Amino acid sequence: MERWERALLSMLRAFAEALSAEGRVVLMLGDALVGGEIIPAEEQVARLAPRAGLVPIAHVSEARRGAPASRRRPEEHLIYLERAGS
Repeated sequence: MERWERALLSMLRAFAEALSAEGRVVLMLGDALVGGEIIPAEEQVARLAPRAGLVPIAHVSEARRGAPASRRRPEEHLIYLERAGS
């Protein structure tokens, strides 16, 4: 899990560095499944984005097709981020 978070933070930082001052980015990202536990991608991004200089603005989610029904099915997310200070 820690390794994945480092990789995700590195990716978010790379986006922030590549964006103009008014830059925006939309990510399509799916939930992770670690040890049978679903790790919600939109929550991870919301927590890590400020450390990368990004601000989460909005997201929309949909259950993954073909995923087995359980208490919570893994989801795919579109996550809209802006560069901090824009």
